[in-house]
Amino acid sequence: MAGAGCAVRAREIAPLAVRVGRVPDPGLRADEAITGFDFAADDSGALHFVWAAMRSDSAGKPNLRTEVWYRRTEPGGTRWDPPVLLGVAWGAGPRLVIVGTNVHVLCGSLLRHWMSGDLGRRWTELPALREGPRVGIGAFDVQSLGDDSLVVACIGTSCHGADEGAEEFVQTLEVLTCLQGRIASSRSLVQAPGLADFASAPRIALIGGRVHVLAGLTGQYKHRETKHGRSVEYWRSRARLFDAVGDRGAAGEWAAARELPLPPGQAESIGDLAVLTRVEHPALFFCSYSVYVTEADDKGAWSRSTRLTPGEQPFLGSYQSSSVGVARAGARTRLVWIDRRFQKSDRSLLNPLGGIPWSDSPEWANNDVFTLDLPDHLDSLTVSRLPGPERLTQSLSRAERVVIRAVGERFCVAWSGREKVGHGVGTYGARPQIFFGYLP
Repeated sequence: MAGAGCAVRAREIAPLAVRVGRVPDPGLRADEAITGFDFAADDSGALHFVWAAMRSDSAGKPNLRTEVWYRRTEPGGTRWDPPVLLGVAWGAGPRLVIVGTNVHVLCGSLLRHWMSGDLGRRWTELPALREGPRVGIGAFDVQSLGDDSLVVACIGTSCHGADEGAEEFVQTLEVLTCLQGRIASSRSLVQAPGLADFASAPRIALIGGRVHVLAGLTGQYKHRETKHGRSVEYWRSRARLFDAVGDRGAAGEWAAARELPLPPGQAESIGDLAVLTRVEHPALFFCSYSVYVTEADDKGAWSRSTRLTPGEQPFLGSYQSSSVGVARAGARTRLVWIDRRFQKSDRSLLNPLGGIPWSDSPEWANNDVFTLDLPDHLDSLTVSRLPGPERLTQSLSRAERVVIRAVGERFCVAWSGREKVGHGVGTYGARPQIFFGYLP
């Protein structure tokens, strides 16, 4: 598919020898999309997948809808149960959590809630956690508290006043505790001014009797300054990282959220987050162009962020990261992420603009999934000390979101995307799917 004018802008890494499976789906077309997915393993090792599929009745029609699908497979992906259409939900998610034989799925800006009491064979819809004209949820995370209750951390944006200036918009980080499908308590943790350009999902870490909610808020606001005696107004972006700690329980007390320091020069955008629960304190991995890590100590103070993947490399390509995940199985810790270091380009020394005449982006729309083992001591991590990454995707793949889970002593990695892409959105060569594999 790549023509003679295309170039690989970084040193190639051979794909890891992993058997990659696919989640059988109801058959999305190439012009449709998977907007989100999640998966988890139950005690038997069976995998449970949920995904949101943006569908339309026919190609090119604007009557889009987002369907929420569920499917279960025996360990290893050898035999699949029939797919289940749970419903239609627009917006954030989905997220899936398993508590014993109960499987919970939450999805959408109103947090629609489905539950199965027999590991995915029969489903019941519970009341949505958001009803009526309340603030829609842009992103959320959910975890089990180990009994019949769930904790949900969610980010929403509300508008105050008639004026639609950015100063009228407020982003709110909220934590909900749900008991038997109903809200038992609700607490606003952070309110940050600004209009959310996008919302990365917060992450919940359960450590002993504490609950950590880690969130990145990226907001646009109007900035005013005086230049040459004139008042100038323009839009700016600001990103902030927060850690809020509360007691584990249906009505736990919460301390004031603590703001984490960001890497120098990376205060405009926070992307995907992943949290690693260590013995007594969490470590946070996040995308802010590159992948970074910061770790809390025993007193709750967070370390300076350390960059784990390269930044912009002149003439070699961009390493911009879009998704990150981390998990611990046995004595090993695995990091996975997506970046575009192998993105194809129509640029060359003889054709620096990538087209004659140049009329669109010369970059191809592809991303790859990478993985590596992390050492036990995260405080020693730097780009130069990390082992070389292994690539899970083939050339010209497009990966959009990656998730890693521990399954016993092994790791299972899944990502949504397309096996092959063309030059741009209009020339995708393969339909969207969910891929998965077990790492050695």
